[in-house]
Amino acid sequence: MKSYKIIDFTKEEQDLDIYKDVVFVGLFVGRKEQFIKSKINFIVKKPGTIAEIFIRAILFDSSRIKLDCNIFVPKGMTKTDAYLQIRVLELSPYAKTIVTPALEICENDVKCGHALTISQPDPIQIDYLKSRGINQAEAIDLISQGFINSTIDLIEDDKIKLELIKKYSNA
Repeated sequence: MKSYKIIDFTKEEQDLDIYKDVVFVGLFVGRKEQFIKSKINFIVKKPGTIAEIFIRAILFDSSRIKLDCNIFVPKGMTKTDAYLQIRVLELSPYAKTIVTPALEICENDVKCGHALTISQPDPIQIDYLKSRGINQAEAIDLISQGFINSTIDLIEDDKIKLELIKKYSNA
C-alpha cells in the first residue's frame, strides 16, 4: 500500500528519506510579492523502493519560486523506481520561476526520471470560457483550481486528500 507525504515548502533545505512505496505531493500558491526558496533532497534508503513525487506551483502577481529538487539513489539501492514531476503555472507576466530537477544515481539497476513544465494559461482556454459568459478573472480562477485539483486527484488517501482540498479550495 502506498503512503502519502505532503512536502513542506516553509523549510529552506530538507532531506526526505524514502523507505517504502511513497507518493510525495507538494503544492505552492504564490501571491503578491511572496517568495519561496527550497532545496529538497529525496534520498532512497531501501532497495526496491517505488517513489512518485508531484510538485505543483501556481504563481500570481509578482510571486517567485526557486526550487532545487534532487532524487539521490545511493549504491546498493537496486530496483529503485523513482519519478519527479514538477509543474509551474505562471498567472502573471511578473511571476518568476527558477526550478532545477536533478537525479544523482550511484547504482545501475534502477529506473528514475524527472520532468519539468513551466507554462502560462492557454489563451484558447480563456477565450472559450469567456465565450461561455465567464469573465477573465473567473476563467483564471477556474484554470488554477483545475491545476490544483489535477494534483489532489492523484491521492488515494482520503484524509490527506481532504486536508489539501480544505487548504487549497479557494487558492
